[in-house]
Amino acid sequence: MTLITGNTYPIKQQLKALGGRWNAAAKGWNVPDAVADQARALVGGAPESSGRGRFDCPDCGAKNALSAYQVARHYHCDACTRAEEGPAYDANCYSYAQDGDGGDW
Repeated sequence: MTLITGNTYPIKQQLKALGGRWNAAAKGWNVPDAVADQARALVGGAPESSGRGRFDCPDCGAKNALSAYQVARHYHCDACTRAEEGPAYDANCYSYAQDGDGGDW
């Protein structure tokens, strides 16, 4: 097994698919030796965090637009999603102000 470290959170599902297992003590992933080079390439291609656990949008480069959770699931920033989905995006966004109660809980 080979230990893979670095910015692995955005690609953790891919590392699992390669047979990797999280090693909490070493704070890295143990992957089979046969796929170690592939795992290193995945880590090298992972998006860099731009601080405080936020990442840039892979499409437009908007700074701090996504969380690691969103990056791991291949989400995009609001502006890119709005451009792709158009009016349907706004219709699916719920706002308490829209329901007529003034935003009261």
